[in-house]
Amino acid sequence: ASPVMDVRLQAQRRLVEAQDRTVLPDLVRLATDASADELNLNPRALHALWTLHGLGASEAAPKSTLRHASAAVRRAAVMTLPAEGWTTDDWRQLLVTDADAQVRLAALLAVADRGNPASILPLVEAFQNPRNTSDPWLKDGFIAAAAHHDHAFLTSCLSTAPSSPGAIEVMRAVARHHAAHEANALKLTLAAAGAPPAVASAILEGMTAGWPAQRVPALTPDTVARFQAAI
Repeated sequence: ASPVMDVRLQAQRRLVEAQDRTVLPDLVRLATDASADELNLNPRALHALWTLHGLGASEAAPKSTLRHASAAVRRAAVMTLPAEGWTTDDWRQLLVTDADAQVRLAALLAVADRGNPASILPLVEAFQNPRNTSDPWLKDGFIAAAAHHDHAFLTSCLSTAPSSPGAIEVMRAVARHHAAHEANALKLTLAAAGAPPAVASAILEGMTAGWPAQRVPALTPDTVARFQAAI
């Protein structure tokens, strides 16, 4: 809790190097401090979260830090806390509601690394906001996050996707990744026939680019008939 950053960093380093877990209750207490200073920071909570992470005890950190007044603390919480127990409301708070772009980017990368089913709907909701796909870093974060839930994400895009250039680029990239899953890719290709033209084009272009060159799709007579009807 020192006001001097170098002191805090050295304390964090020494605790992590020593793996001194006797301080866990004190670190949890510091992380629970919900205040923020005039710069909207809380260094005590920030260092406490990263020290808990370094001690392999992030599960002890309070989930309330995901809604901390300081954006820096929220970002650290997203990056360090285990996400298994996060609810749809937790993901929505981070992906949709949070006003800080760095927090939203961290949440997108959390979806990519360790997202659970509860993260799908908030991810789709956040995709509707053009501020998230006009920024190049957030756009790349969306590609990584959506690739984790590729089929569910692209299916939702058939009826709700925005048509901004950034959104089209995200859908194209995710569809390229999704082409490796042949059965689902064929189903999605058929479903895309009824989507808005810009969305359908982005998904089909991505599927075409990502389809393995030597793979021949296993088409049943029913699938062939459905493709002919779609054409």
